[in-house]
Amino acid sequence: HFLLSHDNAGNSRSSNINSPGGIEGNWVTPLVANNAGDLFSGFNNLYKLSGNAWVQQNTTPIGTGNLELISIDPSNDSIIYVVNGAALYKSTNSGVNFTNVYNAASAISGITVHSTNSSIVYITTSGTGGSVMKSSDGGSTFANFGTGLPAISKNCIVHQGRNTDNLLYVGTSLGVYYIDDSMTSWQPFDTNLPKRIVTGK
Repeated sequence: HFLLSHDNAGNSRSSNINSPGGIEGNWVTPLVANNAGDLFSGFNNLYKLSGNAWVQQNTTPIGTGNLELISIDPSNDSIIYVVNGAALYKSTNSGVNFTNVYNAASAISGITVHSTNSSIVYITTSGTGGSVMKSSDGGSTFANFGTGLPAISKNCIVHQGRNTDNLLYVGTSLGVYYIDDSMTSWQPFDTNLPKRIVTGK
């Protein structure tokens, strides 16, 4: 796994940035940037890009195996969530220390933090019995938030920032569904869109 870097709008590459110490990530290795432009990636730990090298960011354990997902709070760069299987870990100091704040019933397939409210976190869980869940306390507890969604795989979730109705979109095995504050249940978002598998990876 490597990253190509450039400084001319992608017209050419200037160097390769290899994975840390030859460590292999997942087939789709999570890679996210915060508002300050810092780049983070998930291998067996959380790594931060420093120059052309990945440096391990976390000093506390975050499960075993590779990280599947990373989500940085859009309104607070210090808050970072990582997913390892069904376990959700949270850091409030930019990924240095993590706490296991929640364990889902099945693997967590998607995570997003509300664009302006750090207390609100949404996750999706895997499988046909998987669900969409909402936390109002920063990821410590979650409640079902899937009214109207069929029993199909929920693969990813996105909160649309800068929208007063708080739109949410969920990618499923049969296309996209959406909900906002004016609605009581999820609805298909399929105008001119095929019913295909939608993932966030």
